[in-house]
Amino acid sequence: MEGGATKTPPGWDDMQRGKAMALTRESAPAAPALYLGTLAPGSRPAAFWRLERACGLLGVVGLVDWSSVGYADLVELRARASESYAPRTAAAILNTFRAVCRQAWLAGAMAGETYRRIEALPGVSGSSPPVGRYVPRPELRALFEASQVGNAPERDAALLGVLFGAGLRRSEASALLVDDVGPSWVVVRSGKGRRGRRVPIAGETVQVLARWGSELAGASPFIRRVLKSGRVLEKGLGGEGIRRRLVALCASAGISPVRPHDARRTYCSNLLDAGADISTVARLMGHASVQVTA
Repeated sequence: MEGGATKTPPGWDDMQRGKAMALTRESAPAAPALYLGTLAPGSRPAAFWRLERACGLLGVVGLVDWSSVGYADLVELRARASESYAPRTAAAILNTFRAVCRQAWLAGAMAGETYRRIEALPGVSGSSPPVGRYVPRPELRALFEASQVGNAPERDAALLGVLFGAGLRRSEASALLVDDVGPSWVVVRSGKGRRGRRVPIAGETVQVLARWGSELAGASPFIRRVLKSGRVLEKGLGGEGIRRRLVALCASAGISPVRPHDARRTYCSNLLDAGADISTVARLMGHASVQVTA
């Protein structure tokens, strides 16, 4: 592959990143932008990260000439990704790059025979030990207690509520609006795979969300940034900000680090332990099938 000299393609402004990839043919839509357009907004940052990793592994600097990408490049990417990352991550990097190749082919910037060869390349095999953990009730209680010590006690309690009490992904929590939170439910309008859902909430989760929501109004972010002074901003807290805040709360609580996805794992496990039907749990989690839940 060779770098091109084209302009940054349209469709990347929302990524707010310094590097972009494009087709060398200015008359054709950019393959990465076309691919990102097929994803839900919350899935785009991770996909962009995988594209960046793919280009880095292939030694590409600048813009990509997608018409020059070939089977050998994908073979090289597969090998280098497998050497550098766990099997699941390596497979995701390869599949994302291959998906962009498909968009380049559909846009007429890649020969059909080239894409057919790329499509035929076997994926990354192997598996990694399961990551993440279940958060027991004593640790969860410690997290809620720690949330009351900082500069944003009600916001932090609400964040823990949507993660542990509603099982939202961090991208879904970041995209949550004030109007999406009801007296006994939370609405996810665009989850993974563009699947929306309505999640019932109960008990302490209802209380902490109501306390925080009473200070907010309108179609604005529910999980917001808060200054050290305690002033609540209009701007929402992003997915990375949610992860960092959870890490900080764990440190304050004196417990082992907890990832946002661990909250989903805990939420799911608690429902199943309480006797909920697995198909119901899959629907509440926003899973495409019960196999994912199991």
